[in-house]
Amino acid sequence: MNSKNIQVVMAFSVGAAALIQVDVALGNLRVENNPPPFVEPEAPIYYEPQDLSAPSAVKFREKTVKILAEAGNPTDDLKRAMALCDWIINKTMIHPYFHKEFKRKVHDPVYDTMAHDPVMILEYTEKFLPVDPETWPAPECTMQADVFVGLMNTLGYHGRVLNIQGHVASEYFSPSLRKWVYVDTSFNEFYEKSGASGVPLSVLEARDLTLAGQEASLVPVKCGPSPKNYIQIYPKGFGVLYSPLMWEANFDQKSKTNKKPNMLVFGDSDIPFFKPYPKTTRREDVDFPLGLVRVASATEKNSAAQVILENCIPCFSHYEKQLSGGTWEKLKNATDTWPIAKGVQAAYRGVDNAGFASPVVVVMTP
Repeated sequence: MNSKNIQVVMAFSVGAAALIQVDVALGNLRVENNPPPFVEPEAPIYYEPQDLSAPSAVKFREKTVKILAEAGNPTDDLKRAMALCDWIINKTMIHPYFHKEFKRKVHDPVYDTMAHDPVMILEYTEKFLPVDPETWPAPECTMQADVFVGLMNTLGYHGRVLNIQGHVASEYFSPSLRKWVYVDTSFNEFYEKSGASGVPLSVLEARDLTLAGQEASLVPVKCGPSPKNYIQIYPKGFGVLYSPLMWEANFDQKSKTNKKPNMLVFGDSDIPFFKPYPKTTRREDVDFPLGLVRVASATEKNSAAQVILENCIPCFSHYEKQLSGGTWEKLKNATDTWPIAKGVQAAYRGVDNAGFASPVVVVMTP
């Protein structure tokens, strides 16, 4: 039997599974939940491997699990992010901006020696709990964002810290929505566009609306109690500067050898104390999807389907396959073959070196 390339036609929208119909000689082959082709960034995205077996990482994950248990163990990634955000601002990393009675008005300079290490920042802050207005070290937005990213990392989500006008906040990549989601760990909120409830915005989407003069369409959604919104203070703040600091938590790091923060700058930066790494003006370099696996191509040959996979997973480890609901098996490379027979279903996923799996792509025969 001659080989035959399978032509893929796809319609994809954020938050919805894409269904691709393809024809082969032995019938219709379907691929479900397949993302669109990845746009490779010109500038390298800076990520480091996470060793979650390090003692401080294990301890930090225990903290994350306890926080989520107190919040009712949400399984949705946005609800998890909301629970962690609320815990940071209202229970632990309490910002002096909302508490005028605090004696210290700016953060304790001890934080500046911690090289954005979330474990060190949180442990130091918790030494001052319960809150005493006379001694509170006043962790500010940068410290809050650092801790949020670290907590999300322990769950396998990839986060980054953002600089916008007069403020530092966070984003994480949502595997369920397949997009970056802005989370403000100081004002306890994320944003939606008016008329599009249920779809959280990325900071770049908020920036686009602001630059288009549509900042009034930005709707804050609270993760928990907070007296103000970011856009109340900076109505055009999303349009002024967008500088995501691309790093993951490095657990058990030594601050003297730590080379971070590194930053991916969208546009021009006016922050002299951060070294941009790298600088880019391409939107694709900022909105690059993370943690996803797709079927790049498939070829029918000798009554078998050959599937070629590709991924954009930071710290990638390996691909896995599950045939017709069986056990997951590790693949040696990105190419896999299996017999084309009625009812065969092959599910694929990728795993990073922290052991977290991507969303699943399914290839089926009728």
